[in-house]
Amino acid sequence: MRPVCHRPKVEISVRNDRPSIKTGNGKSTAEYQPSPIQNLMNIILIPLTAITIACVSCNKQESSAVAFTPEAGVKPYPLDACVVSGEKLGSMGEPVVINHEGQEVKFCCDSCVPKFKKDPAKFLRQLDQADHNH
Repeated sequence: MRPVCHRPKVEISVRNDRPSIKTGNGKSTAEYQPSPIQNLMNIILIPLTAITIACVSCNKQESSAVAFTPEAGVKPYPLDACVVSGEKLGSMGEPVVINHEGQEVKFCCDSCVPKFKKDPAKFLRQLDQADHNH
């Protein structure tokens, strides 16, 4: 004769915001206890992640606001190409824009900025010539 297998009665409830599991005749109770890792995630990592996401979003909004807001008294950039490489602006993504001593200067990418800063007078002369030709 085969032994009969009975499934124990399981009762799940929530008490004081914690899940509780009762098995068998109701006398044995097992309460859920979060592991130290889960406590760390709940206390530190989840809020830290939320703060990081919020900061990244703020930085993106600020940088785009700076890129598209002309400053008062700044001479506009006269070319449709990068003053350093000659590449068409926007061909390598969003142009990099700086204000150099009251002159707006646009670059095709980040790597052109240090080249400009090594000899800004050379590149500013090109901008002056382009401005006088228009």
